[in-house]
Amino acid sequence: MKIFEYKVIDYELIKPMVEYSLLSEELKQVAISKYEDWLNSHGAEGWQYIGRGDQSIVFMREKT
Repeated sequence: MKIFEYKVIDYELIKPMVEYSLLSEELKQVAISKYEDWLNSHGAEGWQYIGRGDQSIVFMREKT
């Protein structure tokens, strides 16, 4: 059986100097990609972006 781990990240954590909701779609994807890279370089690897809501983004990975 596969077990998955999820991280729900509030936009407040990834917008140190700019309002995330005002970013273009392209810049939102850049911000998400940078955060995904950060997650994978600080601890266990395998985190993948799976979606976003109004106030957060969600990452998941298979738990080993």
